[in-house]
Amino acid sequence: MRIDVWMDFNCPQSYISIKRLIKTVEAFKFNEEIEIVYRSYEQEDRKDALSKIDEDDLNKLNIKLDNIKPIKTQLPHQMLHLGKKNKCQQEVLLKLFKARFEENKDISNKEVLKEVLKDLLKEQEIEKTISELTFKNAIELNKENAIRRNITKLPHYRFNHTVDLEENPTIETFKKAIVTMYQKETNTTYCEDDNCYR
Repeated sequence: MRIDVWMDFNCPQSYISIKRLIKTVEAFKFNEEIEIVYRSYEQEDRKDALSKIDEDDLNKLNIKLDNIKPIKTQLPHQMLHLGKKNKCQQEVLLKLFKARFEENKDISNKEVLKEVLKDLLKEQEIEKTISELTFKNAIELNKENAIRRNITKLPHYRFNHTVDLEENPTIETFKKAIVTMYQKETNTTYCEDDNCYR
C-alpha cells in the first residue's frame, strides 16, 4: 500500500499535516505494509502556502509566520530525492522541515543543508547533488504529474492512486483513508475503532 504526498518547503501546513500523517500511520496495526513517498511540488505563491493554517498547530511547533521568509526550494527538494535514493527520505524531510520552521534556518543555503543533514547523508553526495542538480528532472516531473492530476493545494495526499486528501486532514480523516485503502488492498472487512466502512 502506498501513500503519495506532494509538498513544498515553503508550506508550513505541509510540515504540520505530514507529522499528523506519520503519527497516524505509526499507530496503524499493519503500518509495515504502508510506504509513504514524498513528492516535490515547488510552490511559488507564498500566500497560498500560508492559507488556512490553524493557530493551535503553529503554536504547538512554535512556528512564527512573521519570521518565515519565502525561499527557493530547489536545493531542499534535491536533498529530498537524495534521501529517497539513500532510503532515508522521511528522515531528511523531517530534518529539513524542522530546520526551516522551528529553527528558522535558511535551508536554501548549501552550507546549512550540509550541517542539517550531516547525520543522514554524506557530504560528498550532498555537494555533488547540489553542483549537478542531479534530481532536477525528477522534481519537475513530480510537479507536472501533480498538475495533470489537478493537484493545486498543498499538501496533497493520494492513497493507492484512488483516495485523495488535501491541505489539513484530521487524524480521524487519515485513519479512515488508511483503513479504506487497507480494506481494498487486502479485500478484508478489517476495522479499527469506529473506522468500519463496509
